Parts: sequence; C-alpha cells; structure tokens
Amino acid sequence: NPHYARLAGTNVNGAEKQFVWPARVNPGINRGYRPEMLRDGRLKEFTAACGWFVYNGDLLPELAGDVFVAEPAGNFVRRMVLSSADGTVRGRNPYDRAEFIASTDERFRPVSFATGPDGALYVIDLYRGVLQHRISLTSYLRKQSEERGLAEGQHLGRIYRVVPADRPVARVAAIPALNTEQWVAKLNDANAWWRETAQRLLVEKREMALVPAIRQVAQSATNP
Repeated sequence: NPHYARLAGTNVNGAEKQFVWPARVNPGINRGYRPEMLRDGRLKEFTAACGWFVYNGDLLPELAGDVFVAEPAGNFVRRMVLSSADGTVRGRNPYDRAEFIASTDERFRPVSFATGPDGALYVIDLYRGVLQHRISLTSYLRKQSEERGLAEGQHLGRIYRVVPADRPVARVAAIPALNTEQWVAKLNDANAWWRETAQRLLVEKREMALVPAIRQVAQSATNP
C-alpha cells in the first residue's frame, strides 16, 4: 500500500519499563559478570522473557486480559496490565518493585502458561538448574553451574495452579461427555478453555447440520 508509511508495530517496546524485581540473587546468567546485567546481585532487566500469555479464564476476573511473561533466568513471573492510547498498547507492572510470582529457588524456571477447564491460571515450571543450550553457554555460566551442581537434577518439572485465596476452588475431575449441541453452547462460555475446546471439536467433527446453531451463537452471544 503506497499510502501506508510504515509497518505499524515493528520495533515497538510493549512494556512500559524493562526493570525486573527477582526475589533472589541471580549470578547464574550469561554475562552475569557485567555490571549492567545485575542490580545488587539480582537481574536488572529482562533477559530470557518467554511464554507470553493473555489470561482469559473466568476464575480470576481481576486478572482478565492481563499478560503474563515468564522470566526463567530471573526465577519469576511478570504480570502486565494493558492499556491503550493513541493506537499504542502498553503493559505495566501493577506491583511496586515486585513481581506476580518470584521464587528464592534458583531452579524455579517458569516457561509457559495455560488456562484450565476450571478457569485457573497454570504455570509450567521447567525446574532445572541450567537453561542455556551448550552453544550459548558462556565459560562464566558454565563455571557457575558446575560449582553449584546446577547441571544435575533433571526431569523434575512441575505445574503450578493459581487460584483465588479467598474461596475454595474445586478441580475438574474429568471432562464431561457432551454432545455436539452442548459443545455449541460452550462457544459462549465465560472461560476461554471451553470456548476454544468447543471450537476445535466442532471443526474436527464437521457436522454441517450444526451451522445454524453456531450462527445463532455468533449473532446472539452475550460474550463477544
């Protein structure tokens, strides 16, 4: 398009600030010997941000639409509250010099997230001492890992389930055997896990007789 000056969204920093606030010292990072990498022995800015995820469940409405970013090198999870102004989206940390989840365990390595059928936020923890591939492992970091035995203890990954603290939350023991009409109704569920699962199953089944019912949901659903 000759009338479009440049590609919007290219090289735009979505985070309001890059500063991070781990709960422990972080000597075991690449280039940890450089003074600009650490602040009082703790990671100063993002270096291994990954697993970006928008929470879209219904169990934690106060987190709806927030972005979660894993920082395995710093042993924490960042929550970002989004805002939009003049066509630009920005994310800010709602906590003052703190993180949504920050661990003093050096092996806490969050890498990904998911919303479950119960609406909870699930955090996937690689739980390993060493993150880097051998190609990117500096001699400094190799020494750090060997001295503290971080290369040992594999296959210990774990999954954390984040739920409200003020009320009990039942687990979903098993996914019920719903018929296709019931799955169509789930397209309007408040929890995106059910909406996305319903969409996948209906696409896989390819029952064209359901098209009118699906169209009805699209036209009259209360949840956009």
